[in-house]
Amino acid sequence: MSYNKILIAVDSSGFSMTAAKKGLELASQLNAQAALLFVVDISKATGNVDAGILPQEALIVLKKEAEQTLDELAAMY
Repeated sequence: MSYNKILIAVDSSGFSMTAAKKGLELASQLNAQAALLFVVDISKATGNVDAGILPQEALIVLKKEAEQTLDELAAMY
């Protein structure tokens, strides 16, 4: 069986980064296209009004984390 495309779901955990590296290596070995997917859980963007963090600002932080993780993986491969 041959795979042409591989989708790799990631978050910023160490386990996820290891899995992504293995997935990207597999894609390279199979000469397949690889895509990385990072889902931002907007339910975690509650913010903290007492600390002056609004939900919109918390969402921006979560999106930045996703971008940094994807950029780090893209730079490696």
